Amino acid sequence: MAKHIAIEWDSLEVRVLVASSRSGNVSIEHAASFPTPATDSAQELPAAIGQYIADNAKFLQVPANSDCLIALGRGQVEARSFDVPPVPTDELPVLIEMQAPQQFSQMSEDWTLDFYPQRMDDNLQATSVLAAAVSPDTVADVIAICGPAALTPSRISLRPLLTAALLCDRYEVDRPILAVDILADQIELTIVNDHSAPIMRTVQLPASGAHSADRIVAEVKRTLASASHASDDLHIEEIILLGDTDDSEAFNALKSEFDLDVKLLNPFALTHGGEIPKNTHEIHCGRYASLIAIIDSAICETRPAIDFASPRKAPAPPSVTEKHGRTAILAAAVILLLIVSLYLPIRSRSQELESLSAKIESGQAFLDKQEEMLGKDLILDRYQGKSKNWLDQLVYLCETFPNSDDAIVADFRANTEARPFDPTGQSKLPLWNIVMEVAVRDYGILQTLEDGVRNEFHTIQSSGLSKTEEAVRYPWLTREVIRIIPGNAGQSKSDSSDTEPNPQPEATSTETTVSTEDPAPSDDVSESIEAEGTENTDTEEAESEAIDIEPAEDDDADTSSNENETT
Repeated sequence: MAKHIAIEWDSLEVRVLVASSRSGNVSIEHAASFPTPATDSAQELPAAIGQYIADNAKFLQVPANSDCLIALGRGQVEARSFDVPPVPTDELPVLIEMQAPQQFSQMSEDWTLDFYPQRMDDNLQATSVLAAAVSPDTVADVIAICGPAALTPSRISLRPLLTAALLCDRYEVDRPILAVDILADQIELTIVNDHSAPIMRTVQLPASGAHSADRIVAEVKRTLASASHASDDLHIEEIILLGDTDDSEAFNALKSEFDLDVKLLNPFALTHGGEIPKNTHEIHCGRYASLIAIIDSAICETRPAIDFASPRKAPAPPSVTEKHGRTAILAAAVILLLIVSLYLPIRSRSQELESLSAKIESGQAFLDKQEEMLGKDLILDRYQGKSKNWLDQLVYLCETFPNSDDAIVADFRANTEARPFDPTGQSKLPLWNIVMEVAVRDYGILQTLEDGVRNEFHTIQSSGLSKTEEAVRYPWLTREVIRIIPGNAGQSKSDSSDTEPNPQPEATSTETTVSTEDPAPSDDVSESIEAEGTENTDTEEAESEAIDIEPAEDDDADTSSNENETT
């Protein structure tokens, strides 16, 4: 017989629920609550709670060396709902990890992140997710509570989502409802719709924990107003107050105030056996909904919507051994195929027909794969047309950047300035910045790079060229700052090809300087600059409508002049 211990706490009360399971049947053994121990600081509170549980393990019926289920309140985690492009399920964790730092202002790399899909498209791909992140301090608090009693946290979930799961699975909610849970120091109001919680509100009560029916009615009105403004689909028809006879005053106030179906529900009645603890006069039954839900998920071996103990992650990449093994198998298969095709005769015409049929099937599979990839490209194109992201800027730089024989990027950084950047002072939108450390083959490549990047949405400024003696292939180093002006800055050159390009002025605003350590470029570099100048001059002469063709000596003279100005 397996035992399950569930714990949750707030500033005024700690709640413990112990249940056992046998053949899938849940039996509530003990439900207890005790005041939060008084400590000198908030950092000492988790250890004090854990020590109290360890000292009273016999009274609480908490066995040592057991798994523990933790329910965290809405105020103990960061939660955000946001849209995502439709991607395969195994790629969704990577996408969420990339977008999470933009959604959570305080999140860092050591935070624990988990998510669950809220909306799916026709292809069962997520279009909207709810992501939740918990800080390392909160995880340390959980470990401090479980440590003194030798408990191991096996599941750490979010309390409003657990309540929503219990109502959907056991109460069989099939329409949007509002669940009201009156806790010791706060009131949790959760909109439940289709196994999800699109709106979760937590209202803090006074330090004494006292609350009035009028306060509950006012907060319910605010929550219903938020639901009506959030979506037209969230039409609330039922209010469920989690509790027992102790909440009759709030229940009567809600029933008289709202023209909705108001019900008072004891969460213990939703267990498998419908068992209600014998000590209901000592506890507040409505506060145990999330603990019942997390124990129910552990017994049924179903994953909660959010589980910080085992968050959703991308599948691990194949190991080096697997890659080498696949390569060896592929090479052996190719060699065997060559031996068979070269040394063994074709025995019959039927084998030849079977081989042709296999090739036709392989080609059909390839065509099907191409059609699938085209469909994904169309979906991504539609998504990219609705929002801007840094991937658009990377595509633009890839299209305008010189080839790898001429230049490489040594360092790349991208950020968004908090203050607006607009020379006219008319725009209040933020400015995107890209800072690149670029190493070039010779300093003539820098002008090509800047001319390719600069347009009506991108400005570029160089810190000047400096020569590095260590690098042989790319001896010139510069720092380029690209400012992205708000607008359709994500357009690539191919998308804006029908727009007439801005004519290049004779003297650009970017100043290119050469380090004084090497006062003059080498002969090879000079010859390269002259060759580029001649090639550019020939191109301009071929496209112009002028009849006279300037002599080659003038081109050389212009190239030499440009070289001197650059130097």
